[in-house]
Amino acid sequence: MSAIRNSILQINGGITIRKRRISQPPSKAENTIQRRNILYKPIKYIGKGAFGVVYITRSPENNELVAVKKILHDPKYKNRELDIMKNLKHPNCVSLKTAFKTRGDKPNEIYYNIVMDFMPCSLNQYNLSFRVSNMKPPRILVKLFSFQLFSGLAYLHHIGITHRDIKPQNILIDPDSGVLKIGDFGSAKKLGNNENSVTYIASRYYRSPELLFECNNYSNKIDIWAAGCVIAEMIKPGSPIFHGGNSNEQIFELFNILGPPTEEDMESFEHLRDLDINLYYDYLDYMANIKKIELIYQKSDPSKISINANDLLNEKLDEIRSNAKGIESCLAAKSDLLDLVYLLRKIFVYNPTKRISAIECLRHSCFDELFESCARLPNDKILPPLDRFPNFDFGIQHERAAS
Repeated sequence: MSAIRNSILQINGGITIRKRRISQPPSKAENTIQRRNILYKPIKYIGKGAFGVVYITRSPENNELVAVKKILHDPKYKNRELDIMKNLKHPNCVSLKTAFKTRGDKPNEIYYNIVMDFMPCSLNQYNLSFRVSNMKPPRILVKLFSFQLFSGLAYLHHIGITHRDIKPQNILIDPDSGVLKIGDFGSAKKLGNNENSVTYIASRYYRSPELLFECNNYSNKIDIWAAGCVIAEMIKPGSPIFHGGNSNEQIFELFNILGPPTEEDMESFEHLRDLDINLYYDYLDYMANIKKIELIYQKSDPSKISINANDLLNEKLDEIRSNAKGIESCLAAKSDLLDLVYLLRKIFVYNPTKRISAIECLRHSCFDELFESCARLPNDKILPPLDRFPNFDFGIQHERAAS
């Protein structure tokens, strides 16, 4: 019994965990784990989910505030987030400062700890503050945050990364300096050509049509659609523009505002060669409330649908299309950002091949005012550096003047 003693294995969340074990000199790795836990002692927890926790602490190197994302390591699952973040270097993407492993309370329980930039708040918190006060965010900040979101996405897409979970909660901002950074790369992935990926990805309100229609060979254009939803939510603070209670209702929300997709739009979805095309008609039947139309289920052959049913369906589709609200009626009446709404019209396009790219968004005329010499933040500070022609695009770089 004399060989057994109490030993401190780790300090987790500021609480000392004591366990009993056979006395032996701590290994170098254990010393490192213990030291890391002490150096990165949580000050405040700011996020919690199935992935783990996020907390604020101070860097032992320079005492600056940093955010630490603590994720349980699953040996069956490849953690792409850390690998992706190691290669990110862009002012509008959260940067990795360091990373380390710690032991959990259970045997063989290991956590990854990702140390990142700290930002004062998320775009979701910012939007909600204006919604509660029944006010609108300053026009200049809406445009500035929108531009930086596309700037970060243009960089990610250039290096082959699709974020796959763009939403206000994953966009971090500093309203005082006007800086925006894309965060949370837990769902990010390098999409290969003709590579199938899961379609149950991204949060429902920000899911593109190709994801809702289960297209498993999607592109980085799903991020552009999500970014458009994020911008619309800034124009109308705290309220998603497409707000369905489930996947079917989400599709109906798209139909209600944009009208239903055309046959050409549906043919653009790569999944149709692998998935029953009747899925599309199932959705239309459900949404249009056509209960008495009998559709013949024949894989990838809509011509097998009975003539009468097809005529009735097209008639109903025309009715839905003519009654669509349109983006302008949903947003423009509530905002002086009509030029930004025009950009959203190029984003909310069913056919992903016709949807505008992040680089094209940067050059849209709605952002011209950000590059005027008199442009200032609401606190009268100058805008952060902006790059409308990033150097990874044709090797040209024209950075906004700092004054």
